[in-house]
Amino acid sequence: MELIGALQARFTDIQGPDIRDICYATQSRQSAVRDLSKLVELILVVGAANSSNSNRLREIGTEAGVARYLITDGSKLNPEWLKDARTVGVTAGASAPETSNSGFRPNWLRADPPEFQAQKETL
Repeated sequence: MELIGALQARFTDIQGPDIRDICYATQSRQSAVRDLSKLVELILVVGAANSSNSNRLREIGTEAGVARYLITDGSKLNPEWLKDARTVGVTAGASAPETSNSGFRPNWLRADPPEFQAQKETL
């Protein structure tokens, strides 16, 4: 948001897109991470470092005061991040490839973890 403020200060008549104008999948994931942030001590976001959506999910965790990390897949998981966390939430950016998500099954994850669903998706 600092960038937007700087641009608005320099170009007083600048107009950007309506911030509410994001796709359904993106909005759904952002809402879910806000809800998830109230329940966990750590959030892992599976996605690419150059994905604005994945980075936004990570930022939402930051805004909520929850530890958060952006990883491309389960092989990038640092066990130190989990050391003091009793509850961990895992999410993925809307553009994260299915192979990144399906391959994410670290050995510390219990066999049948509870699934969190912020809202029922109906299309």
